[in-house]
Amino acid sequence: MSYYVSGCKDNGSETVTCDDSEAQFWTLYVRDDAGLSQGIIDLAFREDAEAAMAVYVERDALNETLSRYSMSPAWADQRQNESKYVREVLGFGADADDVSPKDLVDAIAALQEQVRALAAENVALKSVFNTEEISEEAVEAFTETAIMDHDWDDTGSWSWVDNDSDVIRAVLAAIKPETPATDAAIREIVETSRAEGIHFAANRILAAWESGFINDTPAMAYDISGAVLSAIEFLPNADEAEFKRDYADEVRARIRAGEVL
Repeated sequence: MSYYVSGCKDNGSETVTCDDSEAQFWTLYVRDDAGLSQGIIDLAFREDAEAAMAVYVERDALNETLSRYSMSPAWADQRQNESKYVREVLGFGADADDVSPKDLVDAIAALQEQVRALAAENVALKSVFNTEEISEEAVEAFTETAIMDHDWDDTGSWSWVDNDSDVIRAVLAAIKPETPATDAAIREIVETSRAEGIHFAANRILAAWESGFINDTPAMAYDISGAVLSAIEFLPNADEAEFKRDYADEVRARIRAGEVL
């Protein structure tokens, strides 16, 4: 589709196009893809008709730009769900309305930097077990830790390391590189898993109560599940012993035995 301006005149029976020198007015035409033309507007001056043509051209350009961003309701829902998922993965709330594109870019850049750091540490860890070159640190750890023992008989003599486990630990400690990025990633995975475990426990308690397996009041079910969920707040400073089930088994045994707590 294209636009053009032509001079026109009325010859008494019809309006025809003509040279500007004979024009009584100027018409803005639109020509479709089949080559057919249709008048849009008549104006007294060519300049006005050309100005109108510029407006139509700009309007069509804007419509074409907008069409590239238009989408069906289903496609819009899919894009919205994808956007929410990306926000959650990057550590933002799915429905957060204060997240700018720069925030997303910065979060992705931070993840890329973390990946690069993890890759570098992975290379360092692999190099530790390079059997073609034994590091001075490994040799020094061996010589300082190893306790040699000896024996002999009529056939000859032999020697061995008497504390091989200690030597292995010392050598591994000496050659182990620092891995702060790996350690941080593992901590994050562990903390996330523990938080998910707390969610799972609270869900199981409430499901058991709803099913009648726990005979208690709604208020008590609410308080108990709330106490379980609040454990997430204590995860960062929790002792490793608190993640074992020893205490739970001990208390359950006393309950089963009818002891008064």
